[in-house]
Amino acid sequence: MKGVVVSYSGVHQAYQLALAAEEGSCLERFLCSWFDGPGLWGGVLGLVLGREAVRRRGLAGIPRGKVREFPWPELGFKLGERLLGLPGRGWMEAARRFDGWAAGRVRELSAGVLVCSENCARESFRVAAGLGWRRVYDCPGCNAEWLKGLTEEAGRWWGVEGLWAGDSPVVKGRKEEELGLAEVVLAYSEFHAAGLVARGVRREQIVTVPLWCDGGFWRPREWRGAGRDGLRVIFAGGISVRKGVPFLVEAVRGLGPRVRLSLVGAVEPGLRGWLGRAEGFTRVLGPVCRERLRELYQEHDVLVLPSLGDSFGFVALEAMACGLPVVVTTHCGVPVPDEGWRVPVMDVRSIRERLEYYLDGRQELAVDGRRAREFAVGFTAERYRKGVGEVMKG
Repeated sequence: MKGVVVSYSGVHQAYQLALAAEEGSCLERFLCSWFDGPGLWGGVLGLVLGREAVRRRGLAGIPRGKVREFPWPELGFKLGERLLGLPGRGWMEAARRFDGWAAGRVRELSAGVLVCSENCARESFRVAAGLGWRRVYDCPGCNAEWLKGLTEEAGRWWGVEGLWAGDSPVVKGRKEEELGLAEVVLAYSEFHAAGLVARGVRREQIVTVPLWCDGGFWRPREWRGAGRDGLRVIFAGGISVRKGVPFLVEAVRGLGPRVRLSLVGAVEPGLRGWLGRAEGFTRVLGPVCRERLRELYQEHDVLVLPSLGDSFGFVALEAMACGLPVVVTTHCGVPVPDEGWRVPVMDVRSIRERLEYYLDGRQELAVDGRRAREFAVGFTAERYRKGVGEVMKG
């Protein structure tokens, strides 16, 4: 079996991909910005940047001797965010620098398979192609051009400006080059795969492997059902038009005082004034840590993810693991136990009808909450690694 090199400067699925290769006895190198462990940069940076900065930067089972770190590009980006207040700036330059470093490491190896993630693959894939290696691309995002068009349409609908502008020409060009160099492209759902086909990827190149959640961490406190009046609805993610938040707010607005909505996440600047009209029945909590998010799931009855486009939608699976039924759009890739839990995209009435069903049916809420938990815990990290491990073997 050919050896596997996994390379990415961030997180996404890179650490799980590296562990999948190791479990398949084929990991040769894991190239990353930093790895949380003794004697590695991740251990040092945990002291400097705080434990949260390295919480997802390590995984038991990946041998430290197979890890190679190059922290400087992302460290510069992170420090710019923290010290200079420049959120989001410099990420592509950091990705480009990491990719250049990783390409140099690939030249030194004799593996045969290279697994890279979006924005950090172009130069590495070029080198791997010249060496005759198989190239596997982890491509987390939706079709950005298509999603930008939907977001603009929704913004005009609600009279909201200052929205997500999509990918810059530089980012778009880099992603298209990476896709063109890939032999296999990983998708997380059939919706995700359809978006890749629309971008010109051949269907036979795409392998769909659903993501996972930690059913041990994301768990119910107690089963909710009869005995509490009203309905507590939660949304988690970027509070934005792209995530469909105005459609959810309007759906809740028409349900009266028995329904309360909590929005968890950072608010898109253009939406702040618009949300002022929803103060009577909506609370905006801002970003929270994962422990607090779990508590919030446990305190609510149902999660709504009304996204205009999500390749997966981790929060819906997390909420289901916490015992909440969910309402998601047909443009969310996350699996659900019943397709009736999906509603058409940008459809206020359909969201409202699903919430009315639970408002008037507390027993149904409890039954669906148990069903959601049982379904979600089946999507484990082990299941994901088994799927991608088969892809690496070819």
